[in-house]
Amino acid sequence: MKRTLWYMSIILAAILLVGCGKAGKVGGEGSLPPAPKAMDERALLVPARPAESDGSFPSEPVALSNESGDEDSTALAENPNRMIVRTAQLELSVKNPEAAADSISALAVKMGGFVASTNLRTEAEESGATTYGSITIRVPAQKYDATIQQLRKMGKVLSYSSQSKDVSKEYIDLNARLRNLQAAEKRLQQIMAQAKTTKDVLSVYRELNQVQGQIEQLKGRIEYLKHAAALATITIQLEQESTTKVSVGKWNVGAQAAKAVEFLIKTFKMLITLLIWLVIYFLPIAVVLYIVIGIPIKLIVRRVKRSLNAEKAKSEQTPTTAK
Repeated sequence: MKRTLWYMSIILAAILLVGCGKAGKVGGEGSLPPAPKAMDERALLVPARPAESDGSFPSEPVALSNESGDEDSTALAENPNRMIVRTAQLELSVKNPEAAADSISALAVKMGGFVASTNLRTEAEESGATTYGSITIRVPAQKYDATIQQLRKMGKVLSYSSQSKDVSKEYIDLNARLRNLQAAEKRLQQIMAQAKTTKDVLSVYRELNQVQGQIEQLKGRIEYLKHAAALATITIQLEQESTTKVSVGKWNVGAQAAKAVEFLIKTFKMLITLLIWLVIYFLPIAVVLYIVIGIPIKLIVRRVKRSLNAEKAKSEQTPTTAK
């Protein structure tokens, strides 16, 4: 029985090596692609051309060839349902960032998407309070270009950038590796059913548990790609238009008077604050320092002066007595 299990383990290892070799030819690497980072999660995957009118995609968009990686590349090139990562960043100058954010939210809903995040802040500047904002929306891939066009009409475009990344090869690689691992899982289950001793059962169980964990990782990544394929991500930075007007040869008396009054009030505030600090903070400290250090020093100096005066008087009296 042990010899049979040994032969079956060798056959299973050969199957795994062949399967990993095939997957390596397809994807270029034998390890699971890393999970998307925080910024990459916003970069959603969209197809270049959906297979169905409702935007759904086939679970197996490309028939993977197990003969060679070159055939997989050919199938990928001929596949009309390539999976594309599409993201865009748009910076707009608008009169009212809050109203613009509401309009962008309504546009996202109208296009069949939703708002992923919104951030508005107001900063005090010399010319007055200025509002800035940032909003991220997700819209269907089919309406990506139409959404960009509508956003451009909402204000002055300060900057625009877009990125596209083809991840079809990664999707094919994941499916190929999933099939290989599922075949290995089935074979391990068969071996486990034939195992007689506890040691053999535990050994096969450890291998089976590891393979099942890899299968779950692959399924999670594939589901992420499939569910994210119908949406694109657009991030819009909002900046309030400057209302400052430059005039030459004109002098606004009211504005200058207001600035003078404001400066006078600030000066009085500063003086009152200084007085409060002097009375409450510095004066007690000065009194304590005078009692602890000043008075002893003053007594010492007075005693030294008395000693000097006494010696001086004594020296003056000595010559007189001698005469």
